[in-house]
Amino acid sequence: SVGLLPSPAKSHYTFNLRDLAKVVQGIMSVDPASIGGADEVFRLWVHESQRIFMDRLIDYSDKEWFAKMQGEVAQKLFKKPINSIIGEGADGNGMLLYADFVVGGNKAEAEFEQRKYCQIYDLTGTTTIVGQFMEDYNSVSKSPMQLVLFGYVVEHVCRLCRVFRPPAG
Repeated sequence: SVGLLPSPAKSHYTFNLRDLAKVVQGIMSVDPASIGGADEVFRLWVHESQRIFMDRLIDYSDKEWFAKMQGEVAQKLFKKPINSIIGEGADGNGMLLYADFVVGGNKAEAEFEQRKYCQIYDLTGTTTIVGQFMEDYNSVSKSPMQLVLFGYVVEHVCRLCRVFRPPAG
């Protein structure tokens, strides 16, 4: 779209094949054994595309344009409306969250290298798990954090974990 071209206010609106490779890298980071069907791959594609492309957009109208375009692509290629691909999400309203610090609804106790990147279905439970990690940090830190955790914070923690997960992330 012409509106998504770089401008002085949107100089970071530059997209290239490296961004597409990041989407593929995100999809490939999921354990193949945990994929139950095509819908889960489609859902993962939606999530990774949103993280790579939509998270860069700063205007609500640009984000709406991206969501509309992504819905059209999903309908054309996957032959399903995007809402049926996304499902209820973690919050019951279609919020897609993926992370490696939750395993089967519980706190991941494995070492970082053994953790599996997977979809999170329960925002409330994940908020509790992030709180447990914060308590672990506070128990060993000289400057403990007293943060109020809610959905938006947990969503950003998941995004940060996604960024730091790949090698050289």
